[in-house]
Amino acid sequence: MLNRMEMIRIFCSAADCSNFREAATRLRISPQAVTRAIKALEEELGEILFHRNTRQVHITAFGEAYALRARQRLEDFDALFRGHRADAESAIAGRIGITAPQAIGKRFLVAFLQPLLKQHPQLVLNLRLEDEITDAVEAQIDIGIRVGFLRDSRYVARALAPVPLQVVATPQLIAASGAPRDLDELQQRPLSVLIDRKNGRPWPWTFAHGPSLHPPTPALVCDDPEAELEAVLAGLA
Repeated sequence: MLNRMEMIRIFCSAADCSNFREAATRLRISPQAVTRAIKALEEELGEILFHRNTRQVHITAFGEAYALRARQRLEDFDALFRGHRADAESAIAGRIGITAPQAIGKRFLVAFLQPLLKQHPQLVLNLRLEDEITDAVEAQIDIGIRVGFLRDSRYVARALAPVPLQVVATPQLIAASGAPRDLDELQQRPLSVLIDRKNGRPWPWTFAHGPSLHPPTPALVCDDPEAELEAVLAGLA
């Protein structure tokens, strides 16, 4: 059953078109639905809105006067929602909690968020840079950015971008020890491993093709990605 606002909207469209079939096409409903809506509105008002026969439809004097008032009410009604959307888009305010790994936060996220914060000065950012996954509810986190596999089924995850993993070394280290040609030769080079702080075990080296690698005697063991990067750039691994 149609509500009053829907009936009025159909009536105004029929008044604009002077043809129930054309109004139905505009509203993407059947002509029978238009006829039923007009009839229901006439019964609601106790007045005839259209004179109609088998070939023609003519709006009545009451219908014309009612259409003028109805169009204005519809415009006022629609303006309520347009105004709300415009206000919401123009004035973003409040607190937003974001967590991200330290490396991503320091290198990319802070600079990425600067234009947003300048555009919306009433937006308060609570940024938590930490590598461990915290309790999002307790920490009042709205958006969490993480790299790797999602181990907690309570969270809803969306992939933002792929993170390529590459084997790298300084030119000096390659000159001293040579470039490895396969995994066997790679294991003979000074390698670094990054510790998973959640379980205390080292992350394996994973490759797109072939088995994972667990360096048996790494030259560097570290639990901080930034420190590992500095060590690699220094030629230690």
